[in-house]
Amino acid sequence: MGAAVGYGFVQITESVLPWTLAASGGMMLYVISHEMIPESHSRGNAKHATGGLMIGFALMLILDIALG
Repeated sequence: MGAAVGYGFVQITESVLPWTLAASGGMMLYVISHEMIPESHSRGNAKHATGGLMIGFALMLILDIALG
């Protein structure tokens, strides 16, 4: 009985897993940007801080595509 319930739970969560991972990744990006951007701009060098953040996001996107 427990194996059947476990199997059913895995089948349900397996189809939802990509959506939950995408949502949690988006939430993490929001929290990081909400904390990092104002703090880095408060110290001056706003252009450098924004450029560094954009380069970091672009680099992570390139690495994700390149490494699969």
